[in-house]
Amino acid sequence: MQRYVHADLKRIRRKKSHFIVLLCIYLIIALIAVYNCSTGNLKEFQNMANIIAGTLTIYFGIIVFFAVFSADTRTRTMQIAIGSGLSRSQVVWSKELEGLILAVVYDAIVALILCLVPVIFHASLPTSFFSAIAVSTIQSILETMVFYNISMIVIFATLHANYAEILY
Repeated sequence: MQRYVHADLKRIRRKKSHFIVLLCIYLIIALIAVYNCSTGNLKEFQNMANIIAGTLTIYFGIIVFFAVFSADTRTRTMQIAIGSGLSRSQVVWSKELEGLILAVVYDAIVALILCLVPVIFHASLPTSFFSAIAVSTIQSILETMVFYNISMIVIFATLHANYAEILY
């Protein structure tokens, strides 16, 4: 199971389109944060950061879901893994673990961007701001995993990523 997860994560990392989409999202978030922080209006920066941290579920959840399942449903990798000795439950837990790893990493990078920008600009923000970003990020990870798990039911029932993505 560990090799299956490692191989899938390696496959995801090698996809250039996936990397480019993530890079674009991070760049847009960083530019918005830099613009709002450089204007000196810290209240607006806090509001913007909370909005971004609260919407991570929407855009990163879809990216995570497609990254984990799009190639598998197209190439039938899950069926091959089951045929090569992994049980169905091991495949399900592998996909669960992959989704969790990606969600944590992607959301943590955004939280890091939102916390580093005010530090770079020497903005004096209350510590409650940083804890609010941490809480929003954790909440986003949990929400992503809830929608991910609900959509996984459709994936394993139909083996079509499109239906599950619509549900997500």
